[in-house]
Parts: sequence; C-alpha cells; structure tokens
Amino acid sequence: MPILGREEKAELEAMIHARLASLYDAQGAGALMAPRLAVVLRATGITVEDATGARDALACVELQGLFTLLCYRASDGGPPMPRDALQNLATEAASAAALQVNRISPG
Repeated sequence: MPILGREEKAELEAMIHARLASLYDAQGAGALMAPRLAVVLRATGITVEDATGARDALACVELQGLFTLLCYRASDGGPPMPRDALQNLATEAASAAALQVNRISPG
C-alpha cells in the first residue's frame, strides 16, 4: 500500500506548485535554474532549497534533473521559462517525490 496515493499526490503537487510560484514571483525564472536547487519534503513540510542540506528529508528532488527545466535550460538564448510551465514542473517534482516516499512503505 503506497503512502502517497492519488489524492495525496495531488495535494503534494499543489503545495509544490505554490512554493515554486512563490520563488518564481520573488526572484524570476532564473532562480529555478540554480545548481542543486531542490524540492525537499520533510515531515514538517515542503521547501525549495539547496539539496545539500536535505539529508534528513523524506524526499529530495533536484529541479535541474526534471524534464521541464531541462527543456528551458537547453535553449540557450531563448525566452526564459514562462510562469505557466510551473504546473508541469510541479507535476514532475510531485511524481518524483512520491516515488521516493512510497519506497519507504513496507510493502
């Protein structure tokens, strides 16, 4: 039985989207491209922070490894990632985090 089912994953995605949108609005699209920046899930909540401090996390998903961000990173000189791409980024991050959390489940 997975710890995070469909409904929990949808809630996780919404929380991740809110954190990503907050960072995007405060610092712009370039802030999401920072090396080692990750969505970190702990028992106390979700943060977007440097992955090096995430040793105690239930899940840690580095943003640079997600397909949506890779697409914008590879397009040198192209337009920056639009805000509406955050939903795809949040979906990918939630899926990856859920996989990590569900591995904790005993069976």
